[in-house]
Amino acid sequence: MKTMLKGSLPKLSDIFPPTDHQDRETFTPNAFYPNLSEWLKRSQLKAESEWFAAIAALENILLQNQNNAAAGRGLILSGPTALVRESKALTGFEFGVFTVKALKHLQWPGFQLPSQEKSAADVSPTEIHELPLLPTDPIANERFCLVFSESFALLLVLGEDQWGLSSFQFSFDPVLTQQAWQQLRQRLVNLRYPQIGTLEAIIEANGSPSPDYRLVSQFSRQLLQNLPNQPNLDLKKTKSPINAEITPPKEDNSNLESGCDLELLRALTHEIRTPLTTIRTITRLLLKRAKVTEDVQKYLETIDLECSEQIQRMELIFRAAELGINPLGDKPIQLIPIALEKVFQDSIPRWQKQAKRRNVNLEVNVPKKLPSVISDPNLLDQMLNGVVEKCTRSMASGGLLQVHISTAGNQLKMQFQTQVKSPNLTLKALGKVLMFQPETGSLSLNMKVTKNLFQALGGKLIVREKPEEGEILTIFLPLGRIK
Repeated sequence: MKTMLKGSLPKLSDIFPPTDHQDRETFTPNAFYPNLSEWLKRSQLKAESEWFAAIAALENILLQNQNNAAAGRGLILSGPTALVRESKALTGFEFGVFTVKALKHLQWPGFQLPSQEKSAADVSPTEIHELPLLPTDPIANERFCLVFSESFALLLVLGEDQWGLSSFQFSFDPVLTQQAWQQLRQRLVNLRYPQIGTLEAIIEANGSPSPDYRLVSQFSRQLLQNLPNQPNLDLKKTKSPINAEITPPKEDNSNLESGCDLELLRALTHEIRTPLTTIRTITRLLLKRAKVTEDVQKYLETIDLECSEQIQRMELIFRAAELGINPLGDKPIQLIPIALEKVFQDSIPRWQKQAKRRNVNLEVNVPKKLPSVISDPNLLDQMLNGVVEKCTRSMASGGLLQVHISTAGNQLKMQFQTQVKSPNLTLKALGKVLMFQPETGSLSLNMKVTKNLFQALGGKLIVREKPEEGEILTIFLPLGRIK
């Protein structure tokens, strides 16, 4: 079984080719800086309006085809909720809903498949299949609908475009609809969903037919008819979030044991992520412009990378506080087998960029043959990035960071060793979760919280300091098997 990290697991919106909308082409940062928040709101409202209009158009077409076509079996996959209201009238369709809640009902002792699998003939008409989805899966934050019928296949996705802006896209292209199914199928395979054969049988029976052009025209026409009137947003009255005065939060020495403290931290991390997301959006828009010099492009890419890292760090800080207060939380840690080849294939290039930006040399020694580990893909990705960030930030320019990967019994051993003495940097505690470095302005998780997080991942973190040399951080994770 091959499981991928969030960073490598594609979203359904990634299937669509990059778009060149007119409003993106004519975007001028100088003109839109004062109105960016309203501009982003307009983009979100537009995408959501198109999504609901498309669902209504799809429902009408399915009902019309139901009356005109011979009895056949179709399949409608969606997430995170069922979308077609007239499901009982569509007697020839099965419905599958991808949801995180379904993971709780999935029985996978030892990751073994049940002895018998339901056949397509055993499924009653209009049965709704609850399909499991990991909380860390990127499509858990998308709304989508994938339809397979005798006369057409259709993909609808409400997600983000290549600039991170809200976007609705749809396609009748048989190639794209099959790509979408393969993405969803791989997720079911990863989680050992026992009734995947039922879904495959229906899709294989229908295939991905090229639709009649009249059907595509009918869908597009009904989509436009269902669109509501867009509100006129007064952009002149909006204020620039960049020019807004920011009051730094006062130091909070509470122990984060109450729900109020957790909500405060949630609000603070949100307020930090929001301007960073805005800056990253503008940066990606500027990168798209054709008249960007090589030097400017390099600077913009650095800004993009830094914003992404800080956004991820804020998410990790809040997750750590949430787990410290309520270990179960709304998003419990899901430990599953992960293929290490994919982990390091995605992580090492990011680590190299982190080290290069701080003029630190990085050496990574990875064995040719790697086992799998049992962990939470998204949280492990964030934690490893955080370890590399901690090491590179505390090292002197020109220092060497060595990473050794090996096995130790039934555990994976990852050793991060700094070869140059770290500068004398002061660390101040902020409550029981954070550490603050006045010299650099850096916020990080304290060592106790970091160790607790690795323990929640089923692993262990050991830190040893060597005088005049640096420190060694050793991470152990339980091994698993991928069949």
